[in-house]
Amino acid sequence: MNYFQLMSGDTSRDFANVMFDFGVAIVGPGGAGSIIDNEEYYRVKGEWHKLSWFKIAEPGDRIVLHSGQSIVQGVGEIVEKDGSVYQYSSFFEDVDGWDLQHFCNVNWKKIELKLQ
Repeated sequence: MNYFQLMSGDTSRDFANVMFDFGVAIVGPGGAGSIIDNEEYYRVKGEWHKLSWFKIAEPGDRIVLHSGQSIVQGVGEIVEKDGSVYQYSSFFEDVDGWDLQHFCNVNWKKIELKLQ
């Protein structure tokens, strides 16, 4: 089982509720298309480090969703949909100004934990 950390945006634009409401973990940027078809582009642009975890994520893996360095907002379990973990869609291409077309489906449990 893998464990991943994911930020829910920055302090001025937090999109955790979008992830909770739709049951997804969304990541960007995604304007160049799917990582399956455009891995080299994302590597050259220096964005691969944000996206590469989708290549190893499996159903049952866990995600810790946090804001900044001290607030944990939720934990979730990755679930497969339509035979795949990784998904790409323009549905999330503008989330409060964020370009977030890469996603996976997640069963979230909201928590509010402020680390000291």
